[in-house]
Amino acid sequence: MFNKKIFKSKLFYNILIFISVFLLFPLLMSKIYKVLNSNPGSSYENKAVATTVKADEQRGIWFSYLEWAKFHNGKNEQEWTNTIDNEIIPNLKSLKINNIYVHAVAHSDSFYPSNLLPAAKEVVKEYGKDLTYDPFKVFLIKLKESNIKVHAWVNPLRGMRDENFSKIPDSKNYFTKSSFIKQNKSDYYMKDNVGMYWFNPGNPEVLEHIKRVTEEIIDKYPEIEGIHIDDYFYPSVLHENKALETDISYFQKTQPKEMDIHNWRRGNITALVKKMYDVCCSKNKIFGVSPIGNIGNNFNVMYFDTEEILRNGYLHYIIPQIFYGFENGTLSFVDCATKWKDLMLKYNKINFYVGLAAYKCGIEKDVWAGAAGAQEWKNHGDVLKRQIETLRNNGFSGFVFFSYESFFAPKPELAQKITEERNNFMPLLQ
Repeated sequence: MFNKKIFKSKLFYNILIFISVFLLFPLLMSKIYKVLNSNPGSSYENKAVATTVKADEQRGIWFSYLEWAKFHNGKNEQEWTNTIDNEIIPNLKSLKINNIYVHAVAHSDSFYPSNLLPAAKEVVKEYGKDLTYDPFKVFLIKLKESNIKVHAWVNPLRGMRDENFSKIPDSKNYFTKSSFIKQNKSDYYMKDNVGMYWFNPGNPEVLEHIKRVTEEIIDKYPEIEGIHIDDYFYPSVLHENKALETDISYFQKTQPKEMDIHNWRRGNITALVKKMYDVCCSKNKIFGVSPIGNIGNNFNVMYFDTEEILRNGYLHYIIPQIFYGFENGTLSFVDCATKWKDLMLKYNKINFYVGLAAYKCGIEKDVWAGAAGAQEWKNHGDVLKRQIETLRNNGFSGFVFFSYESFFAPKPELAQKITEERNNFMPLLQ
């Protein structure tokens, strides 16, 4: 039996205190050090919940030409109005969306009646037909009635394939078609490795056309917040010389030989951004860009010079597409967000939001994520939740989901996981 006197002695308690301090103190200090030196949201194990939410936090979503095709698909005005009232608006409200980016121009065509562009096939079934009413206007009015801010989303450079150009009537004299059929088509267009044509932004006539389109949209729809463009600048295959037709001949014809073609292209994109920004400013509208998340690839592949554009203040906001998971072996969400945070602190007069990849929830394999992150979106149901927490902890002004379809018309095999993701992050939006 134990001697009770020993347990009651002062010596025993002193020894007990000494052992406790000796063993527990290093562990306690280790925990304190980790807390002080941690990067919030920097790992899957971090469960910290952001408690500070900006009063004007943006909770946005993209509504692309793919959604136009699925949810409009040639409906008449009353059918489209019913779809908006009974489906789209309730869905947006259920997700607490306060900003929406709606495609107005996707492939050198339009989702509104335009004097400059042919109607998009997603709303008239096939190129060559005219709109009988204004589906963009109907959508805009309904969204504004629901206090959802609307941004007209434009792809200024992306064009069509040959078979679609051929369907546009010559009689309309749209720049889209008239520039395509000119003898020196390569002065106006490039063609990528899948047969898609892209405008050449080095051509002043192209920039003037884009300016007129930007002005037309703002003049027709004064209710919009402004103009939004995404990451479709130069086709990504161009930097590897995989394009079927490129801008090299135009560059050689119009520029001094000592100029580097890569810097010329970057200058063209900066000029494009500035021209659209200037139009928006002149009409008291905002302008923003959603480039890819990888800053290096923006510079080297897409020819979007992030630092140059931010330094000159040619944007009111920027939405990097950080479409990576926490376990992505190529570029993790945290590593990418940290790089953008550095720019946010440096250029703090511009709003920084972040694009989030709702479309990846539940996918079988994230092919560019490496072995470590290949199945992250399949194995976890709280990726978006942790990403929102990370953004809040690091001072970003909000986030934008890609896309509407991902939440409200997902592929059957992804439906369960997107529901799980939504259930996990929705408490953060109350």
